[in-house]
Amino acid sequence: MVYQDPIHFSTPITDPQTVEKQNQIRARHEIVNGKIKGFCPLHIFLYFRHDPIKHNKCFFTVSNIVHLMIEYDGPLYELDI
Repeated sequence: MVYQDPIHFSTPITDPQTVEKQNQIRARHEIVNGKIKGFCPLHIFLYFRHDPIKHNKCFFTVSNIVHLMIEYDGPLYELDI
């Protein structure tokens, strides 16, 4: 039996336009992930030997710097949704 609740769980989408929009959103999100990884390679955090609370602060700082880079260096492409 498959649990089907369209409010809390995703359901299969067959509309090609909706699928294309989702692909555009995923691609844009991957650009942001790439900028974060490019700014601070995640393998550095393997050697980060501090309190776990500081991990959160470091990632928050990197995320804010990447946000400022996107804002001032040039925005991401616009989505037609």
